[in-house]
Amino acid sequence: MATSHYKINVKDLKKPDEFVTTVDRIGNYLANNLMRVIIGTAIAIVLGAIIFTYFFYRSHMVRATADHFYDALVALNHKDYKTAEDGFDSVAHTGSGKLAHLAPLYAATAYMADHKPAETRDKLEAFIADSDNHLFKNLAMVQLGVAYENLGDYKKAHNTYVEAVAISGPAKIDAQLGAARTLLKQGDKAGAIAAWRKFLVENPFSNERMGIIDTLAGLGAAPTDSPATSISPSTSSSAAISTTNSSPSAPSTTTTSSTTNSSAPAASAH
Repeated sequence: MATSHYKINVKDLKKPDEFVTTVDRIGNYLANNLMRVIIGTAIAIVLGAIIFTYFFYRSHMVRATADHFYDALVALNHKDYKTAEDGFDSVAHTGSGKLAHLAPLYAATAYMADHKPAETRDKLEAFIADSDNHLFKNLAMVQLGVAYENLGDYKKAHNTYVEAVAISGPAKIDAQLGAARTLLKQGDKAGAIAAWRKFLVENPFSNERMGIIDTLAGLGAAPTDSPATSISPSTSSSAAISTTNSSPSAPSTTTTSSTTNSSAPAASAH
């Protein structure tokens, strides 16, 4: 069987090795561009240090924000409202991340509990203007309605509650009740009755149902608009007295409490 043999001639032996040639080229490039290589290496090292420092600092700030937020939340739960207000305000101004964005909402909760409706209003207006989360925005809108209500601005309170109703969220029922309540406080009895009747139709199993029925009875209105079931005001004079003499701050206590409880777990999860 014939076999073929590769013959190496003198010319092939004299050719430079490929690896050796590559190393020589790299060495020549470094020798001819030494300053550029040094500058490029220095820039790469500096950029790497900057990136590392940035991410380290950001991680540190997020952890510090979480610690300060938690401390303020503990103060709020212990009804140390001044400490909670200062803590949440500090997180909002100097913190980083999602908790810093939520801090004004929690600061508003502390101010509300501390009976400071004007400060509550200011914090919530700023939060709502910068919020794109419909759940927290719904909560904030209801709290803002309560703040306006406590300040005696029933028209703004009503408009705010109506806006909150249009935003899906955990405080939608509170918004519906607030909208009806502020209609009555503005003197629109017929509008309030219609709003409460609509609520009963849309929420037949609500825990607020019996209270609303009593309120309607105090106004001389039945739970429905059927003429056959109309109620005379004299049949529920005590309900009427409790409705007309209720202070503006009374409903806000319930609303604020429900808002606080709804929002707290969400923030602690971040």
